[in-house]
Amino acid sequence: MIYLDHDNADIVVAIRGLNVAKESDYKVLLDNKLGQTKFNGGYVHNGLLKAAQWVLDAECEVFREVIERYPSYTLTFAGHSLGAGVVTLLTILVIQNREKFGNIERKRIRCFAIAPARCISLNLALRYADVINSVVLQDDFLPRTTMALEVVYKSFFCLPCILCLMCVKDTCTLEDKMLKDPRRLYAPGRLYHIIVRKPFRIGKAPPIVRTAVPVDGRFEHIVLSCNLISDHSIIWIERESQNALDGWRLPDMMFATKCSLSDACNTIAKQLENVYSSIAASFSSYFFYYICLIFMLFVLILVHRIVM
Repeated sequence: MIYLDHDNADIVVAIRGLNVAKESDYKVLLDNKLGQTKFNGGYVHNGLLKAAQWVLDAECEVFREVIERYPSYTLTFAGHSLGAGVVTLLTILVIQNREKFGNIERKRIRCFAIAPARCISLNLALRYADVINSVVLQDDFLPRTTMALEVVYKSFFCLPCILCLMCVKDTCTLEDKMLKDPRRLYAPGRLYHIIVRKPFRIGKAPPIVRTAVPVDGRFEHIVLSCNLISDHSIIWIERESQNALDGWRLPDMMFATKCSLSDACNTIAKQLENVYSSIAASFSSYFFYYICLIFMLFVLILVHRIVM
């Protein structure tokens, strides 16, 4: 889909995610083996590259016409899941062939890959980090899936077993060995990791967004949680992304509204008080667990002495 956002002077190219009812989508996603396809000095996902080339060939004239009609607009590519991998490689293809699109400047091209598959090698991920941005919601399994996706989807009836084996394999693989393999694929570009849950906390926390690079350790291992599938959902990603954006806005600050300095200070004080209360509650829970552990150890020692 091509959408003209005149309010923000932007040309948006959006590609949908995986359609479970279409066999062709599975063929695209599963068409890949380690080191199968070399591209632009690195390695890429074979099926996603073919899909990106097909889109470029089919829509090249439309892209050129729209870009020439609106020469001051930015060009934004966006996609989710399967579409995220396609727009990633489509963005690289457009940058490589900018002369076909009116020599559009690189800084006017952007890509937002939502919950992407690992589709490009490390050197390409770093080379295009200024253009490509990936958004990952907490425990999403797909950006962390390092083995052939064909194995995962063909074994969907026992997906937890496969993910557990992958987790053990990645944990036992030395980091130096992983980084030295030029064929290894990574999530593309600069990563924005949305954190909405914290350990030992009931319910969700206010979303926190952390930036990362593709080799960040948190994306090198599968997280075995009850949310690793639901965190891949575009609905939850959109909702938590909006919550994170709302959290960045400071409507109570004097710089954003007509509030006075004292009102702004009071607001900040209340926010800090909430943070301190949360920390105190967490500390209290940890202290309770610590006391219970000591008591259990004491009981065990006492029973051992009685038996002896």
